[in-house]
Amino acid sequence: MFHKKLADGLFGENTYIIGKAGHCFVIDPGAGLEQILAAVRQSGMKLSGIILTHMHYDHVCTLDLLKTATGAPVMIHRLDATGLGDPAMNCSLLFGQNTKYSPPDILLSDGDWIKAGDMELKVIHTPGHTPGGICLMHDDRLFTGDTLFNMSIGRTDLGGGEETLLLRSIRDRLMIMADHTVLYPGHGKSSTIGEEKKKNPFLYSLETDRRETI
Repeated sequence: MFHKKLADGLFGENTYIIGKAGHCFVIDPGAGLEQILAAVRQSGMKLSGIILTHMHYDHVCTLDLLKTATGAPVMIHRLDATGLGDPAMNCSLLFGQNTKYSPPDILLSDGDWIKAGDMELKVIHTPGHTPGGICLMHDDRLFTGDTLFNMSIGRTDLGGGEETLLLRSIRDRLMIMADHTVLYPGHGKSSTIGEEKKKNPFLYSLETDRRETI
């Protein structure tokens, strides 16, 4: 299994290149184009897809350049697809840009499997940071984008955010996973589901929310 993190993108965004058996994917192309292409070359594999966990600028800023350079199909959840072409929704305006990205090639839904050769990723819809925010599961590895971080959660004051929805996504979709599941977030260092259950201070809100809905 090839797994590489590029962590010096815009605002410390984590770009991941993962693959095996001749096929790899880029998750969230926020790092520089040459860095990403070098990592793909290092893998020795074919780039079979560019997967976006959500539509925000810091996670997609190299998207069109990478698409042009490689021809790899771009995938995003259907609820975030139109936001790629909207500078207000993709938040590029907040960074002094006015960027409209090209439409994606593949629209994803909850429960979809992204496959290339022996490489498989399961799509888990976790709305809240954005309407179409997703996490990606491969074996015991969980790529969480800006849904869940090491001891934190995604912000909800940007395009399409909703705090209650985000907390419920974390509670109902992520906290049910095995404690040993390794979490690879869109910013910061990795963690595990077990560690987040024990120590993440934002998960108190999940317990409060759970009691209120019983």
